[in-house]
Amino acid sequence: MTRLNVLRLMVDGYTDAAIASRLGMSPRTVAAHMKKASDLLGSSSRAQLAYLIAQAGLLDPPAGRDRAADGA
Repeated sequence: MTRLNVLRLMVDGYTDAAIASRLGMSPRTVAAHMKKASDLLGSSSRAQLAYLIAQAGLLDPPAGRDRAADGA
């Protein structure tokens, strides 16, 4: 779930430093999660990663769940 939380905040426009602060981890850990996701999806930039995630619906909440209720 941690990687999904990192990606959710990235798609919402947070910087690595802001994501790290919000999730209580180091910016290097955030960068590692982003790198792994980029490698898995074949993206070459943060913008492309956000686009691919959004297009694939990877961060859509499960049926019956609201992202606002998750605190995201």
